[in-house]
Amino acid sequence: MSDKQVTFQETFGQYPFPEGVLTSFAAYPTRVKVNHQARTMTVELEGEQLAPNLVDQVQQSLARAFNLHQAAVEFHSAQAEAQPAPVVEMPPAASQPAPDGDLYAQLEAMRRKVLNQSMPGGGHGKPKVKQLYGKINGKK
Repeated sequence: MSDKQVTFQETFGQYPFPEGVLTSFAAYPTRVKVNHQARTMTVELEGEQLAPNLVDQVQQSLARAFNLHQAAVEFHSAQAEAQPAPVVEMPPAASQPAPDGDLYAQLEAMRRKVLNQSMPGGGHGKPKVKQLYGKINGKK
């Protein structure tokens, strides 16, 4: 992610909000998650929780502006994100030797098989003519 996060004002400043609500939320860094199938939106704000009535007004305004079933506003403190996540180490995958031992022959056989499958007709028979318009034979 970039160092500069987008604020609530930059993200939603063009949409109608009740008087004073946009100014209360303007400086909060914002992340938006949208679930298109459920027609819901979650707005994550970094900072301290504001009054519940302001949060309700923002949720209703966002739902109306974007024609959503539900809009949720969540507050996250910057201290909780400062803690690093635990690191999980994965053991390296062991390479398995080829069962026949002749890797070059196996690769060559796979290459021939793929080339024959990708060619129309398996590479045998009469070559096909690409048609741009209509049928070549006169039957309809």
